[in-house]
Amino acid sequence: MKLLELAGFLKDQAVRRFPNEIAIIVLYGSTAQAIDDEYSDLDMFAIVDNQEESNLPWEFLFQGHTVDFWKIDWNQAELMALGIQDSSPWAVSAALFNNGKVLYSRSVFDKIRFDSLVEKTKRNQEENFKQIINNFNSGYSHLEEITLAKNNNDLLSARWAIWQLINKSVKNLSLINNSFLTKNWGVNLHEVFQFPILPINYSKLVINLSTTNNFDEMLKLGRELIHNLRKLVLKKQQNFIMNQANKEKAFCNNYISMKAYANKIISACHKRDIFAVSYAATELQIWIAEELAQYEGNLVVDVDNFNFFDEIKAFYNQLMLPDLMEGIAQKNFEEIEKNANELDFRLHEFCKNKNLKISSFININEIENYLEKKVI
Repeated sequence: MKLLELAGFLKDQAVRRFPNEIAIIVLYGSTAQAIDDEYSDLDMFAIVDNQEESNLPWEFLFQGHTVDFWKIDWNQAELMALGIQDSSPWAVSAALFNNGKVLYSRSVFDKIRFDSLVEKTKRNQEENFKQIINNFNSGYSHLEEITLAKNNNDLLSARWAIWQLINKSVKNLSLINNSFLTKNWGVNLHEVFQFPILPINYSKLVINLSTTNNFDEMLKLGRELIHNLRKLVLKKQQNFIMNQANKEKAFCNNYISMKAYANKIISACHKRDIFAVSYAATELQIWIAEELAQYEGNLVVDVDNFNFFDEIKAFYNQLMLPDLMEGIAQKNFEEIEKNANELDFRLHEFCKNKNLKISSFININEIENYLEKKVI
């Protein structure tokens, strides 16, 4: 019996045993694409209304082939289609819906619902960029894992950390190129190497990383891979520039929050709370630099934990804004408070000079008029 015939048999068995519970059955992988061979496995999944109402998954061997017939409910299927699960990133999960072969649908409504999931796998570059940023920094942790493995002369753990790092790059490059993958388990790298947008020396770095036994070489190549990928992400983000009206609105709205942070710093100085001062001052300074870079330099950098201050400080320095880091090491609260007040003053002057309309009132009537005019 061929694997495709086995898939049909299993589909019939599942529908006969659970006629009310199973909404959709999908065949995916090499068998669905008619490229299976003697070493291929059989991969199927069912979408069910309730995870508790069938005894799937079915996992067994058949004539040396592994068979995996698993289930998910509709909510899980939507998360997979959106590619927002670490265990099933969009780079891989999108193929399940786009390249999978629907063997059974309980009703026309269920098929329409499944087709809507296929549509949800389609992404725009702005959505992709946000997900890249959210996932990017975790790659640095794998460098530390390699360092720990080196200290224990543990080659296997180091190599596993390398593969985690490579897999992170694969997920991000899939999003950057807006192209999902048809393969998994490292085989997908042959597809990735063909992407039009790649970091410098990507294929060479991956090949050397995945084969070297030298811990120091692993760390060197791993840092280079992350550095090159980061440069690519920074370059790509320039495609998402806001129009002037939206930039002004965003800056005005954020100015209120910036002032609130400056007030927090001043309040913490009065309380001699160095922890609150250090945290608020650090976050505020890089946040302002990011906002100014976006407003003044058309850089889309309003993302957490990605930009280094040194890369965007020109926009901060050109307004001669004070360095809030001064005074923290010496716990000089008077110096810190002075800088926070100066920062607030200069930001307010910047807004006035740019004719940015900040919502600021001195009596209740003004607030009431504002609320009446505000469009919800």
